[in-house]
This record gives sequence, structure tokens and C-alpha cells, in this order.
Amino acid sequence: MNFTPDSEPYSQLKDRWIDLALRDGSPELTYSHQNPEKRIDYLFMSKVTSRHFKIEEVRVLKVPYSDHRPIVATLRILN
Repeated sequence: MNFTPDSEPYSQLKDRWIDLALRDGSPELTYSHQNPEKRIDYLFMSKVTSRHFKIEEVRVLKVPYSDHRPIVATLRILN
């Protein structure tokens, strides 16, 4: 999304969406992939549907596929 957590667009998203890395407690820097200095990439989940899932893990991969580091989340579906 290319904005930082202290930006206005991020604040607007947090009204209806959950930042999975914050919920997991492990937000990591994502840009650039070689020397990360910023967190500008996110995985969000709707607050409405979040009660149906448990966040097992959120992690940032250290791979050279892009100038950003990708984020992977593992979720468990709850009954």
C-alpha cells in the first residue's frame, strides 16, 4: 500500500480493518527487501469476519523477489 502506519490512509483503514501483524504482535519492516527501513506493506482482515479466524502466525519473508518483502499469514478457521 506504500504508506506508513502513522499516515492518514492507514488510520482510515483501521476503522473497519484489522492489521494482522499488529494483532499478532509482530509487525516487521517491509521496505526495502535488502535493507528494510519502513513498514509500508500490510495484510488486513475485515473486523466483521475476524471472529471466524484465529491468527496463527504473521511473518515477513526475506526473499529477493521484489523491492518489498512479502508478508504471509497463517489463519485457522474457527467454528
